[in-house]
Amino acid sequence: MPEKRRRFDRDLREGAARIVYETNKPNARAAADRGIHAGTLANWVKQDKIARGRGRGAGFRVR
Repeated sequence: MPEKRRRFDRDLREGAARIVYETNKPNARAAADRGIHAGTLANWVKQDKIARGRGRGAGFRVR
């Protein structure tokens, strides 16, 4: 039987990424504080950096 994936709303994802920036906490610590997997938070931070034009791949559009 396939596992059920948790769904997170946009506000939670953006807030968690913002906390990583503002507190300079490592992804693993910030994720543990919120009860999410560190890899999940790392993906959200990466996506946020790209959206803000600061991360790898910024400025390139995938079609």
